[in-house]
Amino acid sequence: MIVKMARVVAIGPKEDLMAFLALIRQRGILHIDDRPPDKVNGEDIKSRLKTLHLDRKVLSRRIFFEELRDKINQLFSLLPPTTSRRPFLNPENIAESLAETVDQHLRQCRLWRDRLEELRRQIVALRHFNEFLTAIAGIIPEGMENSSLDHIGVEIRDQKAMEELERLGVKVTGGRFELATAMTDDHQLVGVITTEKEFIEKIRAALKGQQIHDYALPADLQGLTFPEQRAAARRLLPLYNSEQEALTDKLTVFSKRWRGIYLLVLDWLDEQLALISATASLFETEMCFVISGWLPLAELTILNRVIETEFAGRVIVHEKEIHEQDLAHVPTMLRNRGYFEPFELLTRMLPIPGYGSFDMTPFIGLFFPIFFGMMLGDMGYGLLLLVAALILTKGVRNKTLQDVGKIFGVAAVYTIIFGWLFGECFGILGNRIFGLKPLLLDRHTSIMPMFSFALAIGFIHILVGMILGTIISFRYQKKQEALFKLTSIVIMLGLALLGGSSFSPALSPLQKPLLLTLLFAIPVVLLSGGLLAPLELLRHVGNIVSYARIMAIGLTSVLLAQVANSMVGIMGSVWLGILAGIMLHGFNIILGIFAPTIHALRLHYVEFFSKIVGDDGREYKPLAKAGDHTGSADSKPL
Repeated sequence: MIVKMARVVAIGPKEDLMAFLALIRQRGILHIDDRPPDKVNGEDIKSRLKTLHLDRKVLSRRIFFEELRDKINQLFSLLPPTTSRRPFLNPENIAESLAETVDQHLRQCRLWRDRLEELRRQIVALRHFNEFLTAIAGIIPEGMENSSLDHIGVEIRDQKAMEELERLGVKVTGGRFELATAMTDDHQLVGVITTEKEFIEKIRAALKGQQIHDYALPADLQGLTFPEQRAAARRLLPLYNSEQEALTDKLTVFSKRWRGIYLLVLDWLDEQLALISATASLFETEMCFVISGWLPLAELTILNRVIETEFAGRVIVHEKEIHEQDLAHVPTMLRNRGYFEPFELLTRMLPIPGYGSFDMTPFIGLFFPIFFGMMLGDMGYGLLLLVAALILTKGVRNKTLQDVGKIFGVAAVYTIIFGWLFGECFGILGNRIFGLKPLLLDRHTSIMPMFSFALAIGFIHILVGMILGTIISFRYQKKQEALFKLTSIVIMLGLALLGGSSFSPALSPLQKPLLLTLLFAIPVVLLSGGLLAPLELLRHVGNIVSYARIMAIGLTSVLLAQVANSMVGIMGSVWLGILAGIMLHGFNIILGIFAPTIHALRLHYVEFFSKIVGDDGREYKPLAKAGDHTGSADSKPL
């Protein structure tokens, strides 16, 4: 349902402004309006109001708060995630000293973090190079370190790369080189090009042009022979690892010691900046501040009591009457409890409705499970879906998944009910084993009755939507639109009864009155809806026909279940047939969950909601405390 709102105007002395903002932010109930009030208690005050301007002191504090907040966030980006207890300190008293300390902490943590990144790069390079050195240890020419020869290590991807290396060696050195290969422990083919030192840089340049990776020596290993490089790599790797662990421990200890303090101040800074930002929508006279806003009507009495206690009559909150022209500005707050609460998950996929409109949650809660149950309509499938829904509802802590479980739990109950009415349990298996008989319709054979049943449900659903749309038009004083919608309802009802009179003798006496009603209604529709009115009526008919998908999807599920049950006779082997039947039933259940869900939602979002089109609402955004800095938002109820 849409919560009933009250429009209020708060007036008080300027010196109490920040304290009042802090109070309403703590309460988290007032949505501040950026429109100035025109009258308070019958007195015209709009002419005396002007936008509230912050003095230099407040602006200076704002800059200080923003800079400190940015530095704290930068510091947090350098620290590892840790848990720490928040101290029992007044954040306002320590903010000034932290502003000086945070620069020192930032410099130190950046040094630690930069050194950590450098160590990680060196460790990766050393490990990679050590694997290379180990692989080529047996193919390095002896005594090379005492000769005029030098080497280049390369990775060889495939035979084509090998041929390219040999071609480059011949081209650059004139054949005065040797290529030896070996395999690393992770099965990477590597090679060593041995040639005279004068050709080394030329070969490196040629390799870069061909995008062939060569093993560049880490800085700590340059100038060493092969044996010395291998020994140095083995010696440096544990040193680097040890230094990395020490730096990580330093950052962790620092985070545990200081994170709680900085979080405390960061929350306080967010509150102060939110209060200062809120003043952009406030107004003032020479002596007073004026705040116009909206809050749930049920909270008004409580707020007045709290304000009286805190300010002893210095701040007064007046309730103003909501006029028709105000409806477009009233923020919309949705609140559903009990059965309908989980279905808000489906409603919030749409734009929030206007305050003078309707909350669609109850209508989805009523019709969605019915449509779902009609389409799946099998007791066996419904029981399995109910078990899965109970697991989601009871076995997980995620609120969204719990709501999904509750929605499908209700849909499963309707699936079982319609399965009983259709006499289906895993298709016709229920008839063979339990003797189930269809009480309403046999979907295997009664295609046209099922089609008519689906259209009848669709007509009722569309008619409800048209009635709601008419009510909204009247609320928003759109008289011509309301007349068109009301006359369209009359025409649709008349056509439905006229069509029914062709099949039911009891309705035959109504044919002439219905025809006369239609003759009078059609000109009214043309006058109120314009030349496109007939197309709109045809669209209503097309929307109703769209509900035939209920019959079509249900028939598909029935036929797949029937094929699954016939697998035992088709496959030749009983056990193989049972396995194939179970697999096909499983596929049918999965399809039977997704297809009815998608199409039931489409019937609501496209066919039903299009009849209730109104102005999009304004989301209710009260001035409230921000969520904590661990990723969870403050969802304090009103």
